[in-house]
Amino acid sequence: MWAQFGLLSLIWGSAFALIRLAVTTLPPVVVAWGRLTLAAAALGGAVAAAGLRLPRERSTWWRFAALGVVGNALPFFVISWGQTRIDSHVTGILLGFVPVGTHLLAHYLLPDERLTLRVGGGVLLGFSGVAVLLGADVADLLHGASGASVGKLAVLLGAVCYAFHAILTRRIPAMHPLVASTGVMICGSAALAPIALASLAQSDVRPSAASLGALVWLAVVGTGLATVVWFRLVASAGAGFATLINYMTPLVAIACGALFWNEPIAPRAVLALVLVLGGIALSQSARRA
Repeated sequence: MWAQFGLLSLIWGSAFALIRLAVTTLPPVVVAWGRLTLAAAALGGAVAAAGLRLPRERSTWWRFAALGVVGNALPFFVISWGQTRIDSHVTGILLGFVPVGTHLLAHYLLPDERLTLRVGGGVLLGFSGVAVLLGADVADLLHGASGASVGKLAVLLGAVCYAFHAILTRRIPAMHPLVASTGVMICGSAALAPIALASLAQSDVRPSAASLGALVWLAVVGTGLATVVWFRLVASAGAGFATLINYMTPLVAIACGALFWNEPIAPRAVLALVLVLGGIALSQSARRA
């Protein structure tokens, strides 16, 4: 159980540093599409090896499509694009907002998950952390500036997509996790394929070996293997324990950014991290209670 927890924390926390490496010589949309396509192939092979079959019902594939676009294609693209403008540890902190945002959306979209006073306090703490991280950029955005400010907003959009993904997942019929993951990856890959192929046709892409290696790792390990480990962790330890990974992912992202990219850690980033983690802690304690 603890080995799975540690492995998943390392995989997801280090993904942001690898995304930064992948987009150095590959267009962000190609990174997102390649990640989904290779993951779909790997998971599809696992489905075949396990003797499972993909569903045939059209309604199920419509649900796969919604999850593939909202939970994979769009956030993978905007996060990759945002990381061409901001440091990887900033991405990790912003995505730490996902579980807090999920509570807020669930209050309006799921009648059985209303906000309590404690969860509402966690949401406010999480929002304050994001505000600290974005606050200094608001003036630049109002004056039409781009760069880091827009990059942070792109990553925040990815976080909102992940929160919606958590809500949509509850509407998927019960099925084997490998089957559901494969269907979602296939739909996500298909959604990005036209844009990614057009980007490749219109640009002179010369990927480095390091970027290609990062892409393969993100697809096979960061997406395919991580999905399997996640479902096994939830099955063995419960969803409550598994959500504690949200504490570790931003911390691993900061460590990897400093170790591999020599990213300076600003005081407001540390304050934002404390507020976001505090928001997660408050909302999760309410859920456990």
